[in-house]
Amino acid sequence: MRSLPTLCFALLVFITLPRPARAEELAPEVAEKIKALVEKRLPPGGPGAAITVIKEGQVILEHGYGFADIQAKTPPAATTLFDLASVSKQFTATAILLLAERGQLSLEDDVRKYLPELPVYDAKHPVLVKDMLHMASGIPEYDTSGSDLKNPAKATNLEVLHNLAKTKQADFEPNTKYAYTNTNYVLLAAIVERLSKKSMHEFLEAEIFKPLGMSHTTVQDAEHLVKDFATGYRKAKNGAFKTDHDLVTITGDGNVFSCVEDLAKWDQALREGKLLKPESWTLAHTSNKLKSGKDTEYGFGCEVSGTKYGRCIYHTGSWNGTSTCYAWYVDAKVSVIVLCNLSDFDAEELGDTIAHQFMKPSK
Repeated sequence: MRSLPTLCFALLVFITLPRPARAEELAPEVAEKIKALVEKRLPPGGPGAAITVIKEGQVILEHGYGFADIQAKTPPAATTLFDLASVSKQFTATAILLLAERGQLSLEDDVRKYLPELPVYDAKHPVLVKDMLHMASGIPEYDTSGSDLKNPAKATNLEVLHNLAKTKQADFEPNTKYAYTNTNYVLLAAIVERLSKKSMHEFLEAEIFKPLGMSHTTVQDAEHLVKDFATGYRKAKNGAFKTDHDLVTITGDGNVFSCVEDLAKWDQALREGKLLKPESWTLAHTSNKLKSGKDTEYGFGCEVSGTKYGRCIYHTGSWNGTSTCYAWYVDAKVSVIVLCNLSDFDAEELGDTIAHQFMKPSK
């Protein structure tokens, strides 16, 4: 039986992160309401979350809740790294657009121009670079369980490509359906690596993270393993928290590790149109239309949807031991970042609920 002091300490931790967050500008009742919203969703004494709210370019809320490491009772900080999972895809899309602006590729190109190992699925309807960005390529999903890879912990994008080359059949004609698959972004990363002659780790660090001052953000691959990040957990049937993190080294579809402090800088880059030309950002944040005319609500590495608060550009991430969400409510001028180290946690729902506290429905 636990002692009373241990139980008290094990309750959900609520702290102000080290970086100045201007949380004092919030009305006390709003701050308390958000605290209650998070406490209701995160298990007491369990995994935690780092959460940031940005309104009109200013960080108005930046808090850590729960534990980044349960055993060490370490709370998440502004610079605590989390596995972003699929929130990583927006960086892959940006890398492709950087190469396009430099004339090294065209979004209208047949992907086999850069990845000739891929089969000719349909000579009359080749897969274009933009089809992969839009999750409309029809190229089958690679086996995320790793059964088609010799060693998932040391696998590369090139190995995924070579395995896919054995699959001669596409799932559908390009841009006739929307199918969210990680394959698209692994292959896009392979294109980046071939054209730049750099790994995704090297390219993203040099072309995106360093220019934006995202000094803590990094990419995990076979040559660069990330060791210092929030411990991933899952809840077992007996209620205990078990560590949960599968080591993978494939990039493009995931494996960016970042923190709320750095993602606030990424948010600023999106709002201010840094790195890319305005027309490139417009392309990235425009929902694709299939050949039928149907809107897919997916741009380049991001979901694009209309809400009662106006337009929203966002992406979620889910992997063993991590649940993440980045959402930019464009018209409301509010962004919310939720990074959690618990499997199967609904980071999107929490982020959306928090965002509602700072917005009014658009007319």
